[in-house]
Amino acid sequence: TWICSARAGDEVGWGPYVNSSAVTIGNTGGPSVGIVNRSPATVDLNPGPDNTTIWCNATITDPDNYTDIANATAVFYNVSNAQTLADNFSQQYTNTSCTLTGSSGNSTVANCTFSIRYYATPGTWNCSINATDKSVVFANNYSNITVNELIALTVYPATVDFGSTAPG
Repeated sequence: TWICSARAGDEVGWGPYVNSSAVTIGNTGGPSVGIVNRSPATVDLNPGPDNTTIWCNATITDPDNYTDIANATAVFYNVSNAQTLADNFSQQYTNTSCTLTGSSGNSTVANCTFSIRYYATPGTWNCSINATDKSVVFANNYSNITVNELIALTVYPATVDFGSTAPG
């Protein structure tokens, strides 16, 4: 909270100081999202039934303190298609609950996890981390990740019984 004092003057002299009402300075700037780190650097999909887990994280900084950061979300999407609003598991995944950890001073770390299905389209994908502060100021940053093509054959059941046959 600040109080501003002012006085007017002319060729005769200066008037008395007059104090303003208390002024509270609001949001001094929005958040910024640092370099987006990802693991693994290249994604080799599991053939199923288990999904492949990837992690994206970035440091989010806000000049008003880390407590001004309201949330972090992330979108993992194939760059060959425009980012859409709906996840479809072959082209896009959304994480609306990234965790904020290691908070101190003006910074916190957003940790975002995705569980990728075996039929995700191979190619270049973006992991985009989005930060919003309590004044609804938005920032984002992204990093590219290569998703390799999966070539696999899964046979169920694991054993095939052909029964008994007589030779000849």
